[in-house]
Amino acid sequence: MKARRIFVLVQVFFLAAALCACANREDSDEKGSTTAGTEKTDKDLGEPAVENPFAEHMEISWLGYTMKSDYYPENEYQKYVEEKYNVTIKIPDFLDWRNPEQISLMAATNNLPDFVAIVRGLNMKDINEQGLTRTIPISAVREYAPDLAEVMDRKGGWIVSQKQGAEELYAVCRYFEFGPYEETGLFLRLDWMENLGIEPKGELTDLYNGIYYTSSEPYTLDELKDILHRFVNDDPDKDGEHDTIGLERLYYNFASAFGIQMGWDHSRFEIGNILEDGKAVPWWGSKKQKDFLKFARNLYKEGLLIQDAVLEINSSGMDTEYWEADQCGAIMHYYYKIKPGKKDGFCESLINNVEGAKFLIAPMPVNPETGLCTSGPEFFTDYGSPWNQRDISVVNASVDDAKLERILRIYNDISCKKEDFARMWFGVEGKDYMWNGEPFASTVVYPESRKANEQGSGLLGGYFFIPEYYDIVNVYDKPMEKIYKSWGTTQGLLGGNLYPYKMDFLNETNIVDVRKRYISDLMTKTQKYYVEAILGNIDIDSTFDGHLNNLMKSGLKEWVEELNKGLVTSEFKKGKIVH
Repeated sequence: MKARRIFVLVQVFFLAAALCACANREDSDEKGSTTAGTEKTDKDLGEPAVENPFAEHMEISWLGYTMKSDYYPENEYQKYVEEKYNVTIKIPDFLDWRNPEQISLMAATNNLPDFVAIVRGLNMKDINEQGLTRTIPISAVREYAPDLAEVMDRKGGWIVSQKQGAEELYAVCRYFEFGPYEETGLFLRLDWMENLGIEPKGELTDLYNGIYYTSSEPYTLDELKDILHRFVNDDPDKDGEHDTIGLERLYYNFASAFGIQMGWDHSRFEIGNILEDGKAVPWWGSKKQKDFLKFARNLYKEGLLIQDAVLEINSSGMDTEYWEADQCGAIMHYYYKIKPGKKDGFCESLINNVEGAKFLIAPMPVNPETGLCTSGPEFFTDYGSPWNQRDISVVNASVDDAKLERILRIYNDISCKKEDFARMWFGVEGKDYMWNGEPFASTVVYPESRKANEQGSGLLGGYFFIPEYYDIVNVYDKPMEKIYKSWGTTQGLLGGNLYPYKMDFLNETNIVDVRKRYISDLMTKTQKYYVEAILGNIDIDSTFDGHLNNLMKSGLKEWVEELNKGLVTSEFKKGKIVH
């Protein structure tokens, strides 16, 4: 009985102690008191304090195009990034990030910045094995650059730079798509067309003050030739003289309408290749050249193409003297660079010197036999191997994990956030610019204090790249928007982007060494043949096969062998490995 009484008393004691503890805890909570080991609270908000992840100030040396803007030269975005992430960005301004020689020199002298946003001319695997760069854990990209990681997951982009057998990257690659846009148009003298009674094809839209117009339908190659014939032979300026010419230059844009895409700079000469007879061949080794060469030869023979355009084969410029003299009727050119009211450029040279002059900017001509449209020289994108081309970003070997975090966060913002792109290019919304409608789906309007001619682009132009795929946002006014509305998706549907058929994405071939050995001789021989063939100094039918055989002996054979060890671009874009 006594033991039972003691047991009950013990139970009562513990129950009372527990009730007392609960009461004290509730009282303590109500008073907001803290004890050792509990979270501290913000004095003002009464909420748990959040530790600042960027409390430590860092200095980051940064090389690349992704921090400065020609459109917004005050570097406001850089200041914004520095404040947001508590960093000081140091940008070497004495170097050209687009120059492979300068980047290579920096690497050779172990002077690469902390972050090089674009590496050209360097092999990311080689410079890592030389101890110049560090690898980037995929886990770090997922944690600190989640938007970029999501794109990489969806597009299979990790494989581009992943270290074999490891969850690490040699570099961060912007593995994005190009949108179906074309920034080149066919410029025709609309005042000449009116003098000759030639009606524009499709609906006509006034782009700017009765000077620039666009039409909705593309001409065929034959229709364009008919217009050029009339420009040359029917006195379109009504001065009684036989002194007008048809197409001034850029005749090689027609090549894409025949299934190839020419390009005389080293990048397009090196990278451009197509599928022919079951294998990849460079465009200048393709049999399809023959039809294009004969077309270009006929343009010249019929007086529709000036001799200077043939002789200056690798020039993409134009001769303003022909336009100032009111002699030229057509050219294929970038319409986004037009700058009404300025003195430079072929359109302005004409408009400022010839009363009543005006232009029709039509979609690029179409070849009905192939279903392909003529395109500008940019249409064959240099979607090259990130190993040896562009859009790879590396981190210096001296960068620790803490600084890597800041770099990845900044790069994620730049690469994958529309708002950051807009801020980088245009400034602060409401202060430096306004949207002329729905954000990112309308034109950008600047206040009067920011004149268009101070922004580095023309009234009809200006665009910036939106992450994940390249797209265009109009900068200045309605003309560009009117062009897109008029043309719709005509250009994209007819032509599409001509990607190289094969590329050495995983550095499995010796194509880079082959290019270095043979490119100068092969380019010289190709250009010489083009000039002679188009001018009519040699017969294309009887000499073309011999020309290709000569190239095969001069390095084309080895070039093709190495090229075909690479990966099929269309499959690689889907994340698949297909040789």
